[in-house]
Amino acid sequence: MSKKLSYRLFWMALPMCCLVACAEDAAPSSSGGASVSGKATGTTIATIEDTLPADGCKFVVHINDAEYAPDAATAAVLRARQLDHGMTVVEVEYELTGRTGSVACGFNTHRDLPEVALAFKDS
Repeated sequence: MSKKLSYRLFWMALPMCCLVACAEDAAPSSSGGASVSGKATGTTIATIEDTLPADGCKFVVHINDAEYAPDAATAAVLRARQLDHGMTVVEVEYELTGRTGSVACGFNTHRDLPEVALAFKDS
């Protein structure tokens, strides 16, 4: 790679790296949300991502622009529901557990995310 091209790539990548490094983790907020024992809780619309067959990740929970791993009980319910691959939108009650959970991803990798417990409003 030429020196000039390397220099350009560096200056193009630098702002992106700064944005990623400075990004804050957004805690979910919901109208009607409360804090119980310091844990965020509430009722909201969540999106459950299951893109593992396309080398994405299995059961990433999206709430208000933040990503979470389901706790063990929630993961068992998600497996039993046999959700379609892709994105599924559900109404849930949620509680952040304060722990870090792991989701399986493609190429035998995983992601560590804050853990959330979900109760589905339709069940």
